[in-house]
Amino acid sequence: MKHLVILVTAAALAFELKAQSLILNSFSNAGGSIFYLPPDATLPPHIGVIGQPIADPKAGTLVISNLMFAKDLQPPVVSYDPSTLTVRLGEESVISFSATDNDQIVSTNIYYRPVSATSAFQSMPASAGSGNNFTKSIPTTWFDAMGIEYFVEVKDKENTTRHPSGAGRHVAFTTHAAPQIPTSLLSYGRTKNNYRIIAIPFITDNPIAQIFKELGPTDKKKYRIYKFEAGAFKEYPSFTTVRQGEGYFIIMSAQLSNVVLSMPEFVAPANHQAALYELSLNPGWNLIGNPYTVAINWDDVRSFNGNPASVASDLKVWTEAGNYTNIKDLAAYQGAFVFVSGTQPIAMQIPFKGQLPDHSSGRVSEEKNTESWTVGLTISTPGEINSAAAFGMHTHALNAFDALDDLSPPGIQEFLTIRFNHPEHREKYFVRDIRPISEKYEWEFDVSDAGSDLRMLSWSIDETSHVSSSLYLYDVQQNTVVDMKTTSNYRFPPEARHFRIFMGWRSEEIFPDNITVSPPYPNPIKSNQRAFLSVGLPQSKDLYPVDLEIFDSMGRKVFETSRTLPTGLHTLSFPSGEELSITTAELLYYKVNIGRQVRSGKIMYNR
Repeated sequence: MKHLVILVTAAALAFELKAQSLILNSFSNAGGSIFYLPPDATLPPHIGVIGQPIADPKAGTLVISNLMFAKDLQPPVVSYDPSTLTVRLGEESVISFSATDNDQIVSTNIYYRPVSATSAFQSMPASAGSGNNFTKSIPTTWFDAMGIEYFVEVKDKENTTRHPSGAGRHVAFTTHAAPQIPTSLLSYGRTKNNYRIIAIPFITDNPIAQIFKELGPTDKKKYRIYKFEAGAFKEYPSFTTVRQGEGYFIIMSAQLSNVVLSMPEFVAPANHQAALYELSLNPGWNLIGNPYTVAINWDDVRSFNGNPASVASDLKVWTEAGNYTNIKDLAAYQGAFVFVSGTQPIAMQIPFKGQLPDHSSGRVSEEKNTESWTVGLTISTPGEINSAAAFGMHTHALNAFDALDDLSPPGIQEFLTIRFNHPEHREKYFVRDIRPISEKYEWEFDVSDAGSDLRMLSWSIDETSHVSSSLYLYDVQQNTVVDMKTTSNYRFPPEARHFRIFMGWRSEEIFPDNITVSPPYPNPIKSNQRAFLSVGLPQSKDLYPVDLEIFDSMGRKVFETSRTLPTGLHTLSFPSGEELSITTAELLYYKVNIGRQVRSGKIMYNR
């Protein structure tokens, strides 16, 4: 950079300085300019020395560079009352402020972003009004259902004033004139499929009767509301108020199908990115609610809090299928169950979507490896389906419960689910059971008692193809083995509830711990059909004598067959009605004799 050096006499320069020389003013804009001043020189009032003047080698002079002085040390003065800004959902608003300066204001800007936005602040210039007043219209795109963060910036030729000062910002929270639970989160009817979990994100002490006046007086035939507290459900009106951060089961009959759950006017909760809501979670199941009027993401929540191992990686919401499903995104006004393992409570700050802690660089992607695999299981009936269950192996899995495993929350009513048995755990069973890598393993699970319909287990052959060894499903009560790598489903009657999955076994190695005899199937049967039952024989070096006998209603034996069978699973066949010369519908009785043990039952033959 070219340096311009001006040599003047002390007397001449002092005169120019006292006269607020135009020459000196012009020098202030010359980068790297140097001025030689006598020690007693008087600076004009609009020039202030910044820093300590440097003694020049020349006796009796000082050196001041353009980096050490400013023409204007007085910044603009901004006068603004943030309480004057109110934003209402769906309505435009206006920011008004005043600003003065000793010289000239060259720009005024409003920097803004919605409360839940993680992007940088945007800016728009304010408009000059009368006198020293400035205004800016606030369109609805500047704020969200939580509110707006913003600050005012005013500049003169050499200074900037920010209101509020430093890194602060004003926050105006959105007023909701008539908030309501979205209809997409509700259902109307009286079956377990019509339950939903909702949340009230506003801070209120109003009784439920005032918040939801449309529901009318307490009437269990019309509606029911539950909360989950201390490991048990409590039903309204045993509690009367709701809280931010809590979830509530609700069911409304078809009589209320025209009712919209609207509320009186509320202001969004006073939370923003520098003042997040803190959720307190206790060991076991917690029925939580989204504390904000915008959606949140549970992966973001866990990441923001350092991915605590004790907090489940998924949220559980109740669905139209009449059971739970896992989700990551929790909508505004929606509630869910979350599980905390261990014995200590934990506090979780709830960030907005995409918000990261100061020490974080983003979500950590899960490591991929070829040894790990997971197979999902779906249990279904003609009117119900649940796809939450899964089993598998993973290089990071523990023998104890960990984040790869999953649990099923309690329900208001019994629901169809798969339960992998784990008596060592406080919940006694898992719904997703991921084990450490091994060559051979056996999973054991039960199917809940929910209805009398025929049931079906199904899975993906594509997922089972990733298992390097054999994979068999064993119906313990029906004594049926299914190759899960070649078949994608298995149908079974409601009385069959106990199953095992064998990985790495040969089919002939699969047998029960005790003698088992399944009920005949189908039952009843038509005259031209055959029914079958399965016999499971535990490990033994000896053969088992097995007899099947059938009797009519008078106790007369009408059929008998005998076999000698080894350890394993075997099928016995009933004769058809035609073979027994049955001409009308008839109820017969059967006995299966295995050594000294006897199993008996009934079978109905129809024409």
